[in-house]
Amino acid sequence: MHRTLSLVALALCLPISGHAFDKGVAIVTSPDATNIQTGTEVRRDLMGECIVKLPSESQLVPVTTAVDTFLHKIDGTPKEDYVSVWTSTIQIGYQVRQRYLYVISTNGVGQGAAPQTKEVTAQVFQAELVASDASESQRFYIGTTRVRFNATAQEAETSVKKRAAARLRELQANVCPN
Repeated sequence: MHRTLSLVALALCLPISGHAFDKGVAIVTSPDATNIQTGTEVRRDLMGECIVKLPSESQLVPVTTAVDTFLHKIDGTPKEDYVSVWTSTIQIGYQVRQRYLYVISTNGVGQGAAPQTKEVTAQVFQAELVASDASESQRFYIGTTRVRFNATAQEAETSVKKRAAARLRELQANVCPN
């Protein structure tokens, strides 16, 4: 029993990233004196999560870039030229509170100890990248099909701000109750 409790303490003290477990299960094995594989299984299950803090729309700052691209049949005319195609992105960062249930059990011959459980709460930072959508633009060129592009930085920024505000409204539904 003392061995199991020390393993529980060890497992809870180790910083374990979300990718350290294969589907939430880690197994540590070692042969005992008779060369029989015994081990400890540590399982981590996500019990729930909610958003602790979201940024406001005024805190979102777009990053706008342009790439000069050679386009054919700009706006349906025979004009072909290099044009600045603008894109804009906003990174939305927020804090998430996650509740995990750790279950630690021993495997092997003669190991009849009951599994140990521990619930742990952690706060992590998550980020999402929102990009502008050129389909909202009035400008287009014709390649094999009609393709829209943002011709100005303002078009790209307006598009990404609208999309980021919509994503913030979606995330608002997952905010933690006080």
